[in-house]
Amino acid sequence: MTKLLTIIIPVYNALEDLKACLDSLWQYTPAAVRVHIVNDASPDPAISEYLNALPAKEGLTVVHREKNLGFTGNINSAMRETDHWNEDVVWLNTDTLLTPHWLEGMLSLARRAPRAASITPFSNNAEICSYPKFVHNNPVPPAPERQWLAEACQQISAFDYPLIELPTGVGFCMLVRRQAWREVGELDAEAFGRGYGEENDWCQRALKQGWQHLFCPATFVVHKGGQSFSADKAALVQKNSQVLNARHPGYDLEVQKFIAKDPIKTWRAMLTHQLDIKKTAGSILHIVHGKEGGVLRHVADIRAQVPDMSHVVLKAMENVWWLEIADTRYEFVRQPDQLWSDYLQQICACFDVRFIHLHHWVTCAEGLRLALAETHLPYGVTLHDFYTSCPLVHLINSQEQYCQAPTEVSTCSQCLAQDTVKHSVKIAPYRQAHEQLLQHAKFVLAPSQFTQRVLQQYFSAIDIKVVPHSVNSPAYEPRRRDLQGERTRVAVVGAIGPVKGARQLEQLAQYLQQQQADWELHLIGYLDTHFHPGVLYGGYLHIHGAYPQNQLAAHLHRHHTAVVLFPSLGPETYSYTLSDVWLAGLSVVCTDVGTVAERVRSCDGGWVLSKPTSAKDWQSTWVQEIAQILSAENAELRKAKAERGQKSIIAEQAIMPSRLQAYYHENRGESMEAQAKPDASQQVAALRWQALQSETQVNHTSTKITWPRRIILFLLRYALACRRTRLGRSLETMMPSHLKHRLRASLLAH
Repeated sequence: MTKLLTIIIPVYNALEDLKACLDSLWQYTPAAVRVHIVNDASPDPAISEYLNALPAKEGLTVVHREKNLGFTGNINSAMRETDHWNEDVVWLNTDTLLTPHWLEGMLSLARRAPRAASITPFSNNAEICSYPKFVHNNPVPPAPERQWLAEACQQISAFDYPLIELPTGVGFCMLVRRQAWREVGELDAEAFGRGYGEENDWCQRALKQGWQHLFCPATFVVHKGGQSFSADKAALVQKNSQVLNARHPGYDLEVQKFIAKDPIKTWRAMLTHQLDIKKTAGSILHIVHGKEGGVLRHVADIRAQVPDMSHVVLKAMENVWWLEIADTRYEFVRQPDQLWSDYLQQICACFDVRFIHLHHWVTCAEGLRLALAETHLPYGVTLHDFYTSCPLVHLINSQEQYCQAPTEVSTCSQCLAQDTVKHSVKIAPYRQAHEQLLQHAKFVLAPSQFTQRVLQQYFSAIDIKVVPHSVNSPAYEPRRRDLQGERTRVAVVGAIGPVKGARQLEQLAQYLQQQQADWELHLIGYLDTHFHPGVLYGGYLHIHGAYPQNQLAAHLHRHHTAVVLFPSLGPETYSYTLSDVWLAGLSVVCTDVGTVAERVRSCDGGWVLSKPTSAKDWQSTWVQEIAQILSAENAELRKAKAERGQKSIIAEQAIMPSRLQAYYHENRGESMEAQAKPDASQQVAALRWQALQSETQVNHTSTKITWPRRIILFLLRYALACRRTRLGRSLETMMPSHLKHRLRASLLAH
């Protein structure tokens, strides 16, 4: 009767290991296999007694050698004894512990790769196949973790992972192709009689005959290591290594090249991610757009402040989706004929997603709406801006003014008709589509009272709850000093574009220069037209360039900031920058619009500028009011307002984590693993892995830029500056989101 394969177990002493190994074998191995146990004349009589007492099982044979053949001779004899069955085999040491589905993963790979002479799985102790540390004898994982590891590996089997060739198999648990054995020949018992190096020699001979040795990331087998003859292992390894390298010159070099390249790192990373997901009973998928800003920071804060759950971040950019876990990125590419629901569902199944937290979908709006409507995955929504009510997002009209959020369809249609890019959008169906999306959400959150009030006007049937973002950065104790003989410094923070007041900032600096004012502007960040450090308007506008967020407080105080100005034209929905400034120990001045003004008033953490009576006199109004704020008699008041702002942030820090944790626990669904296995041809033939690097971690000075690249960067910056033109905006919409993401990173890096 034909079986799946034959498992050969060579035995020499180590009774307790043998018992544990066989217990795991009976528990986790399909019945349709043969088990051939060969006792190599173990001197411990308990071995024979135990093996003879094993209950009869179909396919089980036990052989006792009359004399000790050594590991290599024992394996050769076992291969001859089982050859008539014409089945592939697994060599299994007794110092191993098998896990659920261990054999299915190896057999699946064997079917995909008919020229695989050997297949080696993941293990805690398997040299180049070791996990979690590469080429390391890792401790034996405890029983609960072994179960999680097995489940995580099984999840990896959902991926059509590429064939990963090894320079050699590892013999603790190695599937061996019977045909390869017949072509290559037996292990060299004369040279490697007692073990160590014999499988490496055989593997090198197989390679020379055109066979492969493959790594199987879909199986994990525990290996204790070196139990049978541990006392003289070092001497055996040294002696047999010399023989091995003499026979196969360059073998050690090939192994070192493999170690340096480390092609298994992808799968160690994925195994770690899958293991974390198993430990927390599934993951939360955070869907974001392909842009930078507060959305990504909010998700990072959730991951840090709700640590008892696994969090996976999906950047949805048209057909290209980047899935990020810890420091690893997986790239998925949707096929032209693939349903959006299948695309999302397959990814969710791969990472055992139990709940989706939708943060922004502007870079894949139609696809995500279709996917969520058709898959019925449980999801919640956080509204980070006004995109659901207006495709222009920031509620700025064609006159570059805050439109006051009208709800009349005719008014909004007239505004959209004047926009070069969004003129064809029909606002009524647009809002209806978003209302349907919000209606099916388990929760809908807004980060501020202002945001909730505005959006509630458009979606009165939706219960929008206010949950402020949690900023868990430490408070900064500023060191203040007077600038003797220098102008007082007012800071502006962030990437300042038109909505955040870029043109107003330029005009204000020009006005300060004309008036020869006694205070100046310092932009900790950059303008949409000026990315890099520079001094403009006769020294009244200093641009300092991009900064790491965790160093903002240090930057502000290094430049001896007296107060921070928020010159926004459009209404913000929260403003992390405001929170950071307060935590840095500084008070603020802001325009009377949106959440920033609301937050400043609610805690009295700064000043709200008066609305100018006409468009012509706003510079003089601002300059007069800010000059009064900067006066010496207001020094203590500035300090007091900064302290009040700081206290308001600290008071809110616990709200978001507790609320979200409750929402996730209440609403997450069942595992989708069995419902949607990814189609091999559609995704991870296209699975790509790369280490992520934060844009703020790029070294801005170490990279030498060639002249051709200088020219390209100049043209790109010029194109970026043209975004504000009608043609520029039209061209911008034609560029795929993932390319815009990479373009921005390249510009900031140089």
